[in-house]
Amino acid sequence: MLGKSLWRDPQTHGKRIKENIDVCSDTYGYITKLVAGQLIDMYFNEVVSKKVEDADGIAFGKAVVRGTSEDQVALGVGSFGISVRELTREADKRGVGAATQYDQYAAAAILRKGHVAVELVTAASGVSAGDTVAAMANGDIVASGTTSSTDIAGATFEKDAVAGDVVEIRLA
Repeated sequence: MLGKSLWRDPQTHGKRIKENIDVCSDTYGYITKLVAGQLIDMYFNEVVSKKVEDADGIAFGKAVVRGTSEDQVALGVGSFGISVRELTREADKRGVGAATQYDQYAAAAILRKGHVAVELVTAASGVSAGDTVAAMANGDIVASGTTSSTDIAGATFEKDAVAGDVVEIRLA
């Protein structure tokens, strides 16, 4: 077998390619469990940094609006963006019992365009891919048409979901 490459061996070549595809799919391509605020892919995402205005902070995966000044954001209904999960901030909070969020005056990553995971808080009969995303005044993501909600311009659900699911949305 001297000089024989396992990559070239017809009996192992196909198996190795399948193993590599499985690893890449699990690692890079297909996300099996989403968490609120998680960026979905490595495609173009427009993310900006803004200071948190809310005294209680802003949790990951919540709708935000421009704050009282141009460098701030607050929870609310509008089309400014969605708060993005930040792993270093989450690691700092883990084990302490505090919620994973951006505290007041912290620099928050806000997704303006792209794909992000959010928790669908309420949906009477669920949502379908392509449905319009709406938000409540407290930043919760809900189905369009929910009482006291406002649609987020250019935001759509990318997958079918029911209340309580963490689902992918697209901000255009």
